[in-house]
Amino acid sequence: MPVHTGALTQDILACLEPLRMQSSLFCMPEWFLNLARTAPTEHGDIRFLISEDPTNSARAVSCFPLVSRQEGLTHTIEALSNFYTPIFSPILAPGAEQITADEFARYVQEEAPNTDVVDLHPMDADSDFFVTAQQALQRRGYWTDKYFCFGNWYLEVQGRSYAEYFRGLSSKITKNVPRDRRRLNDLGLSIKLITSNCEDLDWAIKAYQEVYAKSWKRPEPYPDFIPGLCRLAAEKSWLRLAILSLGGAPVAAQLWLVKDGTASIYKLAYVEGYGKHSVGNILTCELMEYVIDTDKVSIVDYGMGDDPYKKEWMSHRRERHGLIAFNSRRPIGILAASRHFGGKRLKHLLNHFRNKK
Repeated sequence: MPVHTGALTQDILACLEPLRMQSSLFCMPEWFLNLARTAPTEHGDIRFLISEDPTNSARAVSCFPLVSRQEGLTHTIEALSNFYTPIFSPILAPGAEQITADEFARYVQEEAPNTDVVDLHPMDADSDFFVTAQQALQRRGYWTDKYFCFGNWYLEVQGRSYAEYFRGLSSKITKNVPRDRRRLNDLGLSIKLITSNCEDLDWAIKAYQEVYAKSWKRPEPYPDFIPGLCRLAAEKSWLRLAILSLGGAPVAAQLWLVKDGTASIYKLAYVEGYGKHSVGNILTCELMEYVIDTDKVSIVDYGMGDDPYKKEWMSHRRERHGLIAFNSRRPIGILAASRHFGGKRLKHLLNHFRNKK
């Protein structure tokens, strides 16, 4: 498996061109480029593991963005992901799950033999790649486990119009939102939706940042990430950035991303003190109407977490998990496994490993 360390060059991007039709924008080369550029990893080296097509060395079948990290005595290989990542997967061509998993496990054991721990998250534990990667690492003598990351609420639109969807919401929403919107009209309510690389994009990004800074949320640790994502999304027509203003002053903002029939609710905020005016709910309704009736999405994804309010808008829940693996041939790997599994389960794993020899 060729290994490229550092930035994705134009040559490598050209090699990845056939892989760009991913179902999730969070598994696109551009997503990883923005993440690596604007939210750099600390104490780790970024590596892109490229699996070539066995029949055509000029074409890649997968790209596995990873971070090689040394903390104390423990060497870990992790997914290139962080708290901005709702779901992680390598960039895969259709049907490339097995070859990618096998090549990754081989790389970890043969080309990075000092690896003590492998940690890939957050992932879909039911995906073909999760299953094949776990099996491939087990065949290489790694002890593996999956762990819970967060719940993920989502809506299956099922061909409904926005009006039909709205009628099915709780009375708390269907009564309060129209009433509060009428009240805010008297205060100069306006909503601007940015979907492309237009002249208002810079204004909208600045307005989003102003609202976020005045909200209840902690400051962004990487302030360049969201502007970079907005500009990327605008270029790719994924962007749905809505700003709600009262009397010309932005008081609420939401960043959604739309690709291939899925609308991802990515970031939302409102100026502290305006929650009682339902500015968040009004803006959510505005965007829901747009993605359902104009974008014609089939799924609306509410991202990370089991916040109670998400259940009011969504219809289904699933979970994201991490895949963790420990090197049974290295003392640090065994020590890390003992902390993860606990003594009783580790003893069972050791006995199982000895019996296989």
